Amino acid sequence: MSELKVGPELIRQRGRLARLVSLFEERPEHSLSLLAQGEGEPVPRIGFAGPPGSGKSTLIAKLLPWMVDEFGEVAVLAVDPTSEVTGGALLGDRIRAIEEELPERVFFRSLASRGSLGGLSASTAAVARLMERAGFGAILLETVGVGQISCQIAELADTVVTVISPEAGDGVQVLKAGLFEVSDIFVVNKADRQGAELMRRNLEEAVEMGSRPEDGWRPRVVVVSALEGKNLDELSAAISQHIAYLKGNQHLTERRRRELVSELRGYFMDRAAGLLLSPEGEALLARLSDRVSAGEMGFSEVLSELARFVSEQMEQD
Repeated sequence: MSELKVGPELIRQRGRLARLVSLFEERPEHSLSLLAQGEGEPVPRIGFAGPPGSGKSTLIAKLLPWMVDEFGEVAVLAVDPTSEVTGGALLGDRIRAIEEELPERVFFRSLASRGSLGGLSASTAAVARLMERAGFGAILLETVGVGQISCQIAELADTVVTVISPEAGDGVQVLKAGLFEVSDIFVVNKADRQGAELMRRNLEEAVEMGSRPEDGWRPRVVVVSALEGKNLDELSAAISQHIAYLKGNQHLTERRRRELVSELRGYFMDRAAGLLLSPEGEALLARLSDRVSAGEMGFSEVLSELARFVSEQMEQD
């Protein structure tokens, strides 16, 4: 799809934008065609992670008016659990309820996790790139919950906001998931509940004991009540400060470069693997295996033949 053109006018074409999101969900590699349009100023991506029930969705909804004032048009990408039957997102009722309350300048889209263990779908990076090219001033990412295997949120979000509630176990889940090491801001939600102040102190002590570069960002700890709107100005200030820190150190630009390198590498590996698993690729592997067994070829020669085959097949495509 090298002919795909995306610009700021897409914000006002919500139907077309939604169709492109669906396309990128099914075929994330199509987003690579956007790279030919050149790199613009990196758009801040703010990720919200935390245990299920900690109030991430409510907190995001309360912050959206400030987000719109601060950044202009805002895109919210919420990763929902995937139905094992249909492959789609399960939380349709929540989506409809949220959409009714969204400010006019907010685009909300639910993305199915499709079994991703890290809490973000494999296509999230592609859709985020589409939102950047479409002219959104900020992108919010909400994960399906805390996973104990990976912290994918840190790979895509520039600012990681970890939301926990005072109930026993939330802090332990954050530590087990590895989110403590990648979080930039900790939010203790439901400030009216017992244990909120103790949770704040424990987090601040853990941050103080953690190792960070001398010129690095020291995570903030904020106690809020999303339902009551308490201390949201303190949270928004912390988010602004972290984004300013990233811009001042050129971290946003460097993050996008690393992301692109990783994505291109992954796309090439997937494409090469697919070609080698094709009937033609399997036949080539069989022939090379026979020659290796007969002592006619060495390892480096086999790699050269495979590289030549993949290169020729890609040129034909």
